[in-house]
Amino acid sequence: MIRKLTDTKVNKAKAKPDGKDNILADGGGLAIYVTAADGRYWRYTYRYEGRRQNLTIGSYPEIDIATARQQHMEARAQLARGINPSAHKRMMKASRTDITTNSFEAIAREWFERSKTSWSESHTVRTISYLERDVFPWIGKANINQVTPGDVIKIVQRVEARGAGDAARRVKQ
Repeated sequence: MIRKLTDTKVNKAKAKPDGKDNILADGGGLAIYVTAADGRYWRYTYRYEGRRQNLTIGSYPEIDIATARQQHMEARAQLARGINPSAHKRMMKASRTDITTNSFEAIAREWFERSKTSWSESHTVRTISYLERDVFPWIGKANINQVTPGDVIKIVQRVEARGAGDAARRVKQ
């Protein structure tokens, strides 16, 4: 594939005088869109299941030519495997958000905050201590849907191994 753009061409590119986007093609569907208002954006235009699609790679200069070309080649490889690069990017972004909001630790802390109003002070302190010391380091970052009974058993066994039987029973609860 012959690459047509250089860093100098991209730096000097301006929007068209009539205010429309200036599109500079690099080859293989990769192009940089130069707009009057917003700047420069890398886009990959491709066909998936007979329909034209666009994948926005990022803005220039945050994404330089080499990085844009690398991401373009990765998107082409996904397309060759039958994966829609745009849908894959949306799914990955959603899963990153899902991981932080649905982590075991986030859900456990939310439950703790709701429940602690009806608990005694000593029970509240003991419960958060067990979670922070024995549970969160092992499964805190895991998605709540991926935590298995086996994970809980391993945590309880670790607590029992240090000789804290009562703590192990409470952690299991």
